[in-house]
Amino acid sequence: GQYYQCPSPGWGSLSTDPELPSYPNCSTSGSESSVAFYSTLSGSDVPVEYSFVPGGTDNGIETPGYIAKKTTSAGTPIELTSTTDVDIKSMKLYVNNPAPGAGQPSIFLIITGEAKILDNQVTQFGLQTLVSQRVLNLP
Repeated sequence: GQYYQCPSPGWGSLSTDPELPSYPNCSTSGSESSVAFYSTLSGSDVPVEYSFVPGGTDNGIETPGYIAKKTTSAGTPIELTSTTDVDIKSMKLYVNNPAPGAGQPSIFLIITGEAKILDNQVTQFGLQTLVSQRVLNLP
């Protein structure tokens, strides 16, 4: 994708015009819990947003955290991680150089959670990776 953005929590409004991107809320020193960008896999610019939805308690029942994806500003978020076997505890995104010409855009991603192996056995996991924009955006 390209034109990385840091939307406000709660599925911010990602502009559908890639010629007029905005770069709100991208922290230069901290982490984000969601990221938006334009995917070009289909041949045209499609707004995509990934967000961490933390777990909590709903009517006395504990609900797991999960990662969700939304493909347009009017779309409904869909769960990308299982909520029956996996509990995502945190997702931290460190967005680097989101503005055009500021350097090569990238996102350092850290996810932690727990996965149910058996009914009474749970294992903790951690994942980290770096995602970089394919289109060169060097100053």
